[in-house]
Amino acid sequence: MERTHETDRLRERVLELEQLNTELQASEERFKILFEHAPDGYYISDLKGILTDGNKAAEEITGYKRKELIGKSFLKLKLVSAEQLPRAAALLAKNVLGKSTGPDEFSLNRRDGSIVPVEIRTHPIRIAGQRLVLGIARDVSARKQAEKSLQESEERFRDLFDNAHDLVQSLGPDGRFRYVNRAWLKTLGYTRDEMAKLTMHDVLHPDFHSLCMEIFQPLTAEREIARVEAAFVSKMGERIEIEGSVSCRLREGEPVATRGILRDITERKRMENALHERVKELSCLYGISSLVEKPGISLEEILQGTAELIPASWQYPEVTCARLTLQGNEYKTQNFREAAWRQSSNIAMEGEPVGCVDVCYLEEKPESDEGPFLKEERLLVNSIAERVGRIAERRQLEEKLARMARHDPLTGVYNRHVLDEFLERELTRSKRYNRPIGVLLIDVNRFKQVNDRFGHAMGDKVLQAVADILQHNVRNSDIVIRYGGDEFLIVLPETDGETELVKERILAEVARRNKANPLLDFPVDLAIGSVHWTLDSGKSMEEVLVEADRLMYEDKEKQSGSDQ
Repeated sequence: MERTHETDRLRERVLELEQLNTELQASEERFKILFEHAPDGYYISDLKGILTDGNKAAEEITGYKRKELIGKSFLKLKLVSAEQLPRAAALLAKNVLGKSTGPDEFSLNRRDGSIVPVEIRTHPIRIAGQRLVLGIARDVSARKQAEKSLQESEERFRDLFDNAHDLVQSLGPDGRFRYVNRAWLKTLGYTRDEMAKLTMHDVLHPDFHSLCMEIFQPLTAEREIARVEAAFVSKMGERIEIEGSVSCRLREGEPVATRGILRDITERKRMENALHERVKELSCLYGISSLVEKPGISLEEILQGTAELIPASWQYPEVTCARLTLQGNEYKTQNFREAAWRQSSNIAMEGEPVGCVDVCYLEEKPESDEGPFLKEERLLVNSIAERVGRIAERRQLEEKLARMARHDPLTGVYNRHVLDEFLERELTRSKRYNRPIGVLLIDVNRFKQVNDRFGHAMGDKVLQAVADILQHNVRNSDIVIRYGGDEFLIVLPETDGETELVKERILAEVARRNKANPLLDFPVDLAIGSVHWTLDSGKSMEEVLVEADRLMYEDKEKQSGSDQ
């Protein structure tokens, strides 16, 4: 009954762990909803340009239904013109090399024949071990039209600029602002009087000072740069991500003003970064799941593989190292060393701490939500620690269940279910090499008297003591089996005549323990039947066991007399 109850409890625990896996799947569904309802067109393709998924916005931009897109390459659909194909292929080649691209502008051929300008960014990703490309396409038709109108007449649309949601600015050759619109002032937090005293250097984020100088030279030669991405610093010190276009007005070959139409993309950047981090997080968790599902993989291999998956999922993978500690054993990346910049999360099994997940940066990085770490990375390291604990618990339960299926829970020796498997293997080996097999069938004398006089708890102790003696007096290649209530079977492969020696050794040890550490007020005795099987004996193993049983009972009668 105790064994059945324990097995039921273990099975309930396994079901509970499976429920936790179901909750993870629900989390993945929430990510799919975010993907589906993103305002920009999101699509996923393989490294050959074959589309594998897309969201509603992608359908709206292209005019194609999702089922018409999936499985097709952008070449076959002719989404871009022949003139643009080399550029598109070059971007895909960068993705193959693991590089992100964009923003890049294309004129997209819609299903109805109309053309829509789009801005495309691509990021190499990995889902379930497969290398893919995540593309983000934004319809920039409205902005392109606005830019065209601005080029036709700056003065004519001054009022439009001043009320535009985009940030519009004009700079003199000395870098001072000549004009900014209301959106610019509102976004950066300045008044017009304050703006008149500012230069571009005052509001441009230090990270982009050198880029500004790089842009100025081609700007004076080409008059316009269609795409610029940078960052401003507001009056309150906040970083404002921007993108847009800048142009230069020349007079007699000399620049007299630069004009810029910019968009605050701070929120979009935040969403893109959050999505990118989420993709990395899911890739890490998918990777752990894939490790667990590998046939024959050990817990140690899972833990080492998990440690190696972690760095790619953090914001600065090139300086990230990781270590998993579980029950005193360490699993870490080759570059791991203790550092001041560390995130840690405890691993628990059945509510008790048994280890830790440590993620370190090997060099200092800018301050973020938790030191240099993102809040999403805190959630991820906690999730990894929780999952590792569940994996270890499940493996432990599986090993315990497997052991219970093959071992006697009271004595720890093999149970009778193992006998057929073991005999079949040893008979095959013995027949091949013509080697004998020895069998000892053992019974504890007066065991009923032990239970009746001293109780079943003492009877259990006697059986455990006998099992301990048997295991310590046979070879590693021999097998001890609890054959019945108080009966044990020892199978001794490749044994010729030595069974009697083993029998004498066992009986000597029983006698020694009876004298040195008696459990009862009378000695514990064993009745033993000893038989050999050989290839030329003509007997089956069943007949050998019957013979051993007969000899055991003869030995029992000799020892105890007719009253047993």
